Amino acid sequence: MPVKKFDKNQIIKWGILGTGRIAEQFAEQLVKIKAGRLIGVASRQFENAQKFCQKFRDIKAYDSYEALCKDPEIDVIYVSTPTHMHLYHCNLVLDSNKALLCEKPFTRNYAEALAVIQKAQHKQLFCMEAMWMRFNPLIQMAKQAIDENKIGNIRTLHAELGYQKDPNRLDTALKGRGASLSFGCYTVSLAIYFLGKPDTVSSHIIPNPQGGDETGALLLHYPDKVASVFYSEGATLSNKVAIYAQDGSLHIDDSFINAPSLDIVSLKDIRSQSITDHLGRKLTRIFTKLNAILTEEKSVNKYDNIGFRAEAEEVINCLRSGLIESEIMPLDETLLIHKLLDPILFGNLNT
Repeated sequence: MPVKKFDKNQIIKWGILGTGRIAEQFAEQLVKIKAGRLIGVASRQFENAQKFCQKFRDIKAYDSYEALCKDPEIDVIYVSTPTHMHLYHCNLVLDSNKALLCEKPFTRNYAEALAVIQKAQHKQLFCMEAMWMRFNPLIQMAKQAIDENKIGNIRTLHAELGYQKDPNRLDTALKGRGASLSFGCYTVSLAIYFLGKPDTVSSHIIPNPQGGDETGALLLHYPDKVASVFYSEGATLSNKVAIYAQDGSLHIDDSFINAPSLDIVSLKDIRSQSITDHLGRKLTRIFTKLNAILTEEKSVNKYDNIGFRAEAEEVINCLRSGLIESEIMPLDETLLIHKLLDPILFGNLNT
C-alpha cells in the first residue's frame, strides 16, 4: 500500500489505541483542533472503548486494535497503551501504513525504540514520541530564551520530578515501569532539549521491592556545564526546574511537565535599569504575590494539558508538510533518551 500524501489544508483524521487516563486527556485536547478530527478508539475490552466514546461526540468504538489500524479513514494513530506493549502496537500501526504518535516513554529500551524508528523510516511514515511536555508554550519560550542567549552561558540545570506511589504498584523496567521510565524520561528529555547531548553520565539508583527502580539521580556532564536530574516514585519531589547561567537564571514551577509558570531573570536587563526602576519592579512583584496570598486566590494554569493539543498540532503540521519526523521531538533524541537510561536500568553504566 503506498504511503498517503496530505494536502496543506487537509483535515487529519485520528485514531486512539488505548483508553487510559492519558488517552482521555489527549482526546480532550485533540477535539479542540479544527485541523484534526478524532474518528475512533480501540481498547483491549470493547466495553472500555464504548465508555470512552460516550465522553466525545461522533466517534467510533472498535472491537480490536487491528480493526482500528485497518480503517482506511484514519490517517494517524496515537498509541497510549502500557509501555511494555508499545513495540507490538507501534508495529501494528506502521504495518497498517499509518502515521504514528506513541506516548512516552517510547518503548522499554533502546533496542525496541530503534526497531520501531527504523521501520517507520524504511516505510517513510511519520513517527514521533509523544513527549507532550516539550510542546507546552512556556517550555517553548524557555527554549527560545536559551537559544537566544538571554541568560548567557548556562552553568547548571537542576530538574526534579516525582510523585509517591503505592509501594504495591511499583514494578520493573522489563514491564515498562519504574521511576526512570515513568518520570526520569521527562527530566532527561528536558535536559537534552535545553543543553544537547552530554559527554558522560553518572547515576545512582535506589531499587524498589520488586527489583525495579524507585528513585534515581543522574549527573549529565558537559564540557562547561552540568545537569542534575532527580526522579522518584517513592517520594513527591519539588517538580521544578532551575537553570543558572552567567547572565541570569530561568525557573519553571511545579509541575514543570505542565509548565504553569516561567520566570526568566536576565542580569543584562537588570543592569540596564536604574536602581529605582529595578526596585519598583521588585516591589510590584512582591505586593502582587502578597495580595494573592491575602485574598486566597488560587492560580489557574491557562496552559493546563495544552502540551497534548500542541503535540497533536505538530503532528498535523508535519503530515501536511510531508515530514516524517518533528524538529521539536526528533527521533534521534528519543533514541538518545533510551540510550542514556538503558545502562542505568539494566546495570551497565556505559553510555
